[in-house]
Amino acid sequence: MLEHPKAFHPNYGKVERMMTMGNKQERLFQMGWLSAMIEGEGNISLTWSKNKNKKYVQLAPRVQITNSDKLVIEKVQEILKFLNVGCYIQEYREIYKVMICGMKRCNRLLWFIKDHMLGKKERAQLLYEYTEHRINNKQSYNEYDKNVFLKMRELNGKPITDVNKLKLLFEIKSSTTTRQTPNKG
Repeated sequence: MLEHPKAFHPNYGKVERMMTMGNKQERLFQMGWLSAMIEGEGNISLTWSKNKNKKYVQLAPRVQITNSDKLVIEKVQEILKFLNVGCYIQEYREIYKVMICGMKRCNRLLWFIKDHMLGKKERAQLLYEYTEHRINNKQSYNEYDKNVFLKMRELNGKPITDVNKLKLLFEIKSSTTTRQTPNKG
């Protein structure tokens, strides 16, 4: 009896077929190259922002690659397009930034590259698990979200040591809080 491997991601089979359509070694090389670019010229982070009224806070995953060589940025963009991962490109004074923002985009990218990472492997794995959690559980932020945020800050060398700032950050309602409508009676 033949057994089929379990698909770990909704597009796993599609990408495997795409990789075998061309040169599989070349595709694996490109995955490794993209991972190396993120290792050396990139950043894996979980950012937070507040709305103007400071009533809601939002945590947002981001993977970013910065480089001054336009050809390198175009190659990154080509690989991301092949992986069907959307990105934004910013240019400022001949410095280019490729930014992958959002739960689904970061989740998809990290699924492909997390096993190729070395120095930032723990960040990639943690952010991948976090995006999986948030995609599958759309509730208000809780202790888990706070702990992941703090761990990501620590891994990126920017721990929050000010207890008051930490309290302020997580006392604000999350943007995914459901609002109740008043009874009309």
